[in-house]
Amino acid sequence: LWAARGVTMADLSITAANVKVTNQSLTSLGRVQYGATVTHSQPLYISTDNKYYPCDNDDTSAKASADAIAMTPGAADEYGYVVTAGPMVVGATLVVGTEYYVSSNVGGICPRADLGSNDFITRLGIASSTTVLEVNIHATGVQVP
Repeated sequence: LWAARGVTMADLSITAANVKVTNQSLTSLGRVQYGATVTHSQPLYISTDNKYYPCDNDDTSAKASADAIAMTPGAADEYGYVVTAGPMVVGATLVVGTEYYVSSNVGGICPRADLGSNDFITRLGIASSTTVLEVNIHATGVQVP
């Protein structure tokens, strides 16, 4: 609980041109409809209208419960591609072995250290290299005490 101690790291800074899918994640790549503007590598949840929206860990459990990570950008009601599992080049510099989570900044990805009190915990995956996130989404529905 580094955030409680005042030590935090920033959300990942995504470079859109560097976002890529790998051969192994092609089987978990899907085409979906966005319900809001989405940018590369944003964690997304499925709303009751069956559209995908950027996650936010300090709103509701539902909005923090990621279902996928955006591979392509798009505007509301447009279609895009998402990754639900497997390795993904997220377009940011990662720390190997670090787990990454849905951030309290809408659509952001942060390390565990950035989760604060009452944030809903949704792990997106773990960095297997400085560029690859092994996407393995786990939405707990639990809040940080």
